[in-house]
Amino acid sequence: MILNLGDVLSHTSMKAADPLLHGDLGAFSAIAVRWVHSSEVLNIAPLLRGGELLLSGGEALATASEQVRREYVTSLAARRIAALAVETGGPLKTLPPEVIEAAREGGLALIELRKVAPFVGIAESLNSELVSGSVSRLQRSDDISHMLSEEFAAGGSLSALVAILARELAADVYLLDSSGQTVAESAGRHDAPAADDPAADAPAADDPAAMLEFDIPVRGVVGATLRVGVSDGLDRELAEVVGGRGLDILSLALLKHRPPSLRAVGGAHFVRAVLGGEPASRLLQLAAAAGVEPWAPLCVVIGHSGGGIYRPGAVERLLAKGFRHVVFHADERELVSVVMLDPEGVRTSRSRLITELDTGLPGNQWVFAVGPVAHSVLEAAHSLEEARASLQLDPSAAAGGTVVDAEALAVERFAARVDDAELVRRFVTEQIGELLEHDARRGTVLLETLETWLRLGCNTAETARALHVERPSLHYRLQRIFTLLGGDPRGTGRLAGLQAAVRMAAQFRLTGARWSGSPAR
Repeated sequence: MILNLGDVLSHTSMKAADPLLHGDLGAFSAIAVRWVHSSEVLNIAPLLRGGELLLSGGEALATASEQVRREYVTSLAARRIAALAVETGGPLKTLPPEVIEAAREGGLALIELRKVAPFVGIAESLNSELVSGSVSRLQRSDDISHMLSEEFAAGGSLSALVAILARELAADVYLLDSSGQTVAESAGRHDAPAADDPAADAPAADDPAAMLEFDIPVRGVVGATLRVGVSDGLDRELAEVVGGRGLDILSLALLKHRPPSLRAVGGAHFVRAVLGGEPASRLLQLAAAAGVEPWAPLCVVIGHSGGGIYRPGAVERLLAKGFRHVVFHADERELVSVVMLDPEGVRTSRSRLITELDTGLPGNQWVFAVGPVAHSVLEAAHSLEEARASLQLDPSAAAGGTVVDAEALAVERFAARVDDAELVRRFVTEQIGELLEHDARRGTVLLETLETWLRLGCNTAETARALHVERPSLHYRLQRIFTLLGGDPRGTGRLAGLQAAVRMAAQFRLTGARWSGSPAR
C-alpha cells in the first residue's frame, strides 16, 4: 500500500492528534510517505534518507535558539523528508514563527499536532501499512527480475528488456546511452492518448523532472541510464524497487550489446589509480589510455549522494557537457571525477565548475567537494586528498545540495596539519582570547557574530540579515566585540589574522578556557 500525506492526515491514528497542516493541502497531499519516525534530536537530518514523516514532541525546539530552530527545519527540508509534525500545547506552546517561515522557504510540509496522542501508536499503525505494501512490491519486483533474466538468457535485445519493464510497470520507459541518446524505448501507459491527440504530450526522455532515473554501471563506468516516465497511474515505489534490483540484467545486456568504449574504461582505471596512489609512471600510462593530457591543469571532484538516492549518471552528463574532458569512477559509496580545466583561464574554469555543480542539477541532493587546482596528472592525488579533507572540515557537508570548495577552506586545511596544537591555541588566544572567554562566561554568541561579519566582508547590513537580528542590535554586538578586540580592526591590518583565528577556533573547538586540542570532525 502507498501512503501519501493526504492519507496520513486523514488516518485514524493521526486524527487523534488533531493535525493542522500549515500550507496548501493541495500542494502537499500527494507527497509519498516512506516511513514514520519520532525523535527530539535536532541534528537528525543526516540520519534520514528522505520521504519520512518525522514526529516531534517539541521539547528540544522549545529550548532551542531561533537560529537552531531555523537550521533544524532547513536541514530537514534539504533532506527531502515528507513532512515534519510538531506537537504544541506542551513544552512548545505554539509553533515559532521562524519554524513556519523556514518550512515555507524550504517547501517542507509542516504539521501542527494540537492534541496529545501517543507517537508509538501513530508510528506503529502507519508503518505496519507501509511494511505490508513494501513486501508486496518486493515480491512483484522479483517476478519482473525473473522475466528479465529469462528474456536475456533467450538472447533478448535491449529493446525487448525495455518492453518488459514498460509493460509490467505500465509506464513509458527509455534507455539512454552515456551521451544521452535514446538506445531503446517502449510505451507502457495504458491510458496513453493517441499520437494525434493534443493531450499526447507524454513526458519526453530528455525531461528529467518527469522521470525516475536509474544509472546502469558497466565495468566501473555509467554505461547507460534507465528512465521511467512518471504518471498518475505509476506505482512509484514499485518502479524504485525494480530499478534497483533489475539493473544487473541490464548491465549484462549492455556489456553484450553496447560495451563501454576503451577510453571510458581507461578513464575509470585512471581515476582508480589516483585513488590508490599509483606511481607516476603508471599514472602517465593510464592518462594516455584515458585521453587525459598529462601536463594540463585539472581538479578532482568527490561526490556523495546526500538524499539516499545515488545516481552519478546525472553528474557525469552535467560535467561532460561543459568541460574539455572529464573522467569518472563511481562505486556504491561515491563518485570521483577528474575534470580538465581550461589552460587559458584556469581559475575561471574552476569557478564555473563549482557553479555548475551548485545549480546544474534540479532537486540536487548531492554533496560535492572540489579540490584545489593540480597542474598535471602527477598532482591529481593532492587535489583528491584536499577535497576529501574539506568534506571532513566543513559542517555543511552533512546536508544535501552542498558544494564544498577546498580553496575556501585553506586556513582550516593548513591548521589541521599543524602538529603543535599548543601553537595553534596560542595564536587563537592572542587574536580573540578575550572574546572567547566572554562567550564562555556569559553564554553570548559574539564569536558567531564576528565570524559572520568577517565572512560577509564587514558588511553590517548583510550580517544583520544573515543573523536575523535588527541592525541596532548588531551594532551593539559589534561595539562589544571591538571593545574585547581592543578596537575596530578595519584599516589596522588585523582582519586576516582575526579571520584565521575565528576559523581555527571553530575547527579546534576552542571556547574560552575549554580546549579539546584536536580538529573538529
